[in-house]
Amino acid sequence: MATLSDNGIVAVIGDRETVTGFLLTGIGQDMDGEQNYFIASATTPKEELEAAFRRLTGRRDVSILFINQWVASMMRETVAAYTDITPVVMEVPGKNEKIDPSLDPILSKFMRFK
Repeated sequence: MATLSDNGIVAVIGDRETVTGFLLTGIGQDMDGEQNYFIASATTPKEELEAAFRRLTGRRDVSILFINQWVASMMRETVAAYTDITPVVMEVPGKNEKIDPSLDPILSKFMRFK
């Protein structure tokens, strides 16, 4: 299980536009040769997405992982099976999509309280 370090960073998995936007805010970190982001496309194999997800959620210095919802949907079983408290996994919309709260495990829990 990953534990939160004193200075947690943000990581992101998403399309080129989403990752670029996050990098422009200054989140880019390269710790020991490992980047805190992964650029995905519709043709990225599920195995590569799952490996990036496991790598980033397993890092002790990552406190929040943002992931495009369409990417999370490509590996829904892996995302749904993730139960650690940190890093927090937040699904965000991609460039040309709206967020679907019913697909996001965190948002769907909050929607039950409405």
